[in-house]
Amino acid sequence: MTRSDSAGSRETRVIHDVHRRATSTLADLWASPCAPAADVAEFRDFVVAMLEHHHTSEDEDLWPLLISRAAHLEPALRDLTAEHDELQQRLDELRVSPVGQGDANDLCDLVHRHLSHEEPSLLPALDRYVSDEEWDQFSARTVATAPQEGLPFLLALIDEIATPEDAELIFSHVPAAARATIPARRADGARALAALRDVPIPPRRIRQPLTAAPTMVPWTCRRPSRTTTRCAGGSSRTLVATNGA
Repeated sequence: MTRSDSAGSRETRVIHDVHRRATSTLADLWASPCAPAADVAEFRDFVVAMLEHHHTSEDEDLWPLLISRAAHLEPALRDLTAEHDELQQRLDELRVSPVGQGDANDLCDLVHRHLSHEEPSLLPALDRYVSDEEWDQFSARTVATAPQEGLPFLLALIDEIATPEDAELIFSHVPAAARATIPARRADGARALAALRDVPIPPRRIRQPLTAAPTMVPWTCRRPSRTTTRCAGGSSRTLVATNGA
C-alpha cells in the first residue's frame, strides 16, 4: 500500500527546505562586503558539511535500500548520484575559497535545481518502499554520523521550517542526553542567524532570469529590508536590499 505521509517523506521535505534556505542565505551573504568574513566562513563551513553528509548518506545508505526494494529505481538514483558528484565538486571549491571568492550563487542554483529533480522520484519512493521503522533506523544512523559544524544553525533552521510535529519526529532520533541540549543550542543558532540576516546585501545581487542582465544599482551598507527574489536558475531566495538610495 502506498502512503502519502510517511516518516521518510516528512523528514526529507523539511531537510530539503533547510538546504534551500541555507544555500540561499549563503549566496546572499557571500557577495556582501558588510558581512563579517569570519561569521560568513562559519556559516559556509556549516552549509558545506551539511550538504556533503546528506548526499553521502543517500548514496551509501538510502539508495541501496531503495534499490533492494525496487530495482527499477536504479537509473533515476544513479542520475541523482551523478548530480551529487557535481555538487561535491562545488562544495570542495567553496570550502577552500576565501569569503567573497568562488561562486556561492552557483551552489545555490545547483542545490535548488538538484532538489527539484530528486523530490519527484524520492518522495513517492519513500512513501511506497520504506517503512517508518526502517526510516527510523536510517535516520538514527544519519544523526550518529552527522557533522558538528554549525549544529546550532541546523537546529534553528529546522525550527523555522518544520511544523512542531515534524520537528519532534526529526529530533526523536537524537539520543536523550543530546536532546536535552537542543533548546539552548537552537537559541544560539537563532541569534547567529538573526545577526547574519541583518547584514545588508548589495541590490546588484538581485538576479534576473538567465536571459537578462543582473540589476546594477548603487548601494551602501545600510540597515536592510527583506525582499523575495529567485536564484539565477529560478529557485526561490530571500534577499536583503538596502533602505534608501
